[in-house]
Amino acid sequence: MDADTRARKEDFRKALAQLRSAITPEERERKGALMTATVLSLPEIVAAENVLAYASFGSEAPTQVLLEKIWSSHGTVLLPYLEDGEIKVARVARDDPMIRSGYGPKEPSQREPVELSQIEATIVPGLGFDPQGHRLGYGRGFYDRLLAKLAPTAVAIGFGFAEQLVERIPTELHDVALNALVTDEGYVRIAPQLGRSS
Repeated sequence: MDADTRARKEDFRKALAQLRSAITPEERERKGALMTATVLSLPEIVAAENVLAYASFGSEAPTQVLLEKIWSSHGTVLLPYLEDGEIKVARVARDDPMIRSGYGPKEPSQREPVELSQIEATIVPGLGFDPQGHRLGYGRGFYDRLLAKLAPTAVAIGFGFAEQLVERIPTELHDVALNALVTDEGYVRIAPQLGRSS
């Protein structure tokens, strides 16, 4: 890993984490409602039978309403969990129990793995995003490795507040770009690059 890029990424993480944390709970809820409405209106989400989302925690863009809507329309939603240092995916119904992970978000307690090839669309968290589809995560590469294993037709959609959108995220060769980005200010379609197709 290039030391300069790693240092710049860490600077971005600190700054973007502070910006995100400064958003009040009320504003976070308002923005989250706008984002949820936008992402649920996307043709890629409407058409997908198997959507991978995530259970938000802390100052992340809230996903509880999003999950409820997907449960209402699909019956189940795919949610991630960590096992042996990698993201695995399980199918979760509304009333299935969730457990708190050691790193923050809640995870499925019932873990019958779903083949990644079944995922048609995934809604991806992050600390920062840019208009080119680059995403800044928490630094462990879990989502980059997951995205690299999805089917070429699977659509990856970043989900974050407008405050998290910056001009350019520092990138490395292993970083995997998104196909689209949803913020409280709207939807950004991204040209294919860095290993993701449209």
